[in-house]
Amino acid sequence: MPDVPTILRDLPYSDKRTTARIRGQEEEVKPAQIIISASITDVGQPAFDPAVPHFPVILNTGLSHNFSIKAELLGRWAGLDRRALRKLRDITIGGNTIPLHDAEVWLHPNQPGERDVLAGRPPFPLELESGIAVYPAEMPAAPRLPLLGLRGLQWSKLHLSINCEHRRVRLRTSRRFWFFG
Repeated sequence: MPDVPTILRDLPYSDKRTTARIRGQEEEVKPAQIIISASITDVGQPAFDPAVPHFPVILNTGLSHNFSIKAELLGRWAGLDRRALRKLRDITIGGNTIPLHDAEVWLHPNQPGERDVLAGRPPFPLELESGIAVYPAEMPAAPRLPLLGLRGLQWSKLHLSINCEHRRVRLRTSRRFWFFG
């Protein structure tokens, strides 16, 4: 686990429509959507490879699963084919069968007060015991952008605070004073 207790500092979100840029394209961000930067890798890598791409993810406290992404975006943005990731099992969401795959999700620290500027520190690996939901390409109910759910934060014992008055988000580990070991 990284020796940095705070992952997101003063991460802003907007009450207006904005855009997030990924691979030369602009993706719409709706009002009050909290956008964080994440990466996905296969499980078992000893350290994060800085060459792995990062992309925007919606922090969705209403999502009762860990992490959800369309198979198309997994390939296009993360550079991974879902068939290369170990399948864990299937779940049913809204009557649709969605496969869960074993993968590592990494959260990138932001520059304080900035949404789209990374802090230049190593990303934080989430502990996702039940994998990530990868929506098949033909499924119309797939999320438009990848979603990180509350359960993903819970498994990793993270502390989330949202200041709605100032539209700022803070996410930290439970290790407030990491330098004491």
